[in-house]
Amino acid sequence: MRIRARHVHAFEGFIDNVIGYFINFIFVLLIFNGIYGHDIQMGENVVAGAIMFFIAWGRKYTIRRWANRFIDRLYKRYKADAKLQKQTRED
Repeated sequence: MRIRARHVHAFEGFIDNVIGYFINFIFVLLIFNGIYGHDIQMGENVVAGAIMFFIAWGRKYTIRRWANRFIDRLYKRYKADAKLQKQTRED
């Protein structure tokens, strides 16, 4: 079975967001409830965090895929230019 880059990128973004979600969850409770005295219920925090989790996951996956395609095109163009230069030197 071959592991595809897009699956690795999706998994990487997912794990990054899981870690970020728990950090955010703790800080929302500490900052808004503890420091500012806002009464944010745990359920509200979970729902808001879940929405932001999926938005951030989609953003990270999309940016990573775009960047990889962009870098791949640059690499292919560079290789083609290098090959062309090598051929013109040999002629």
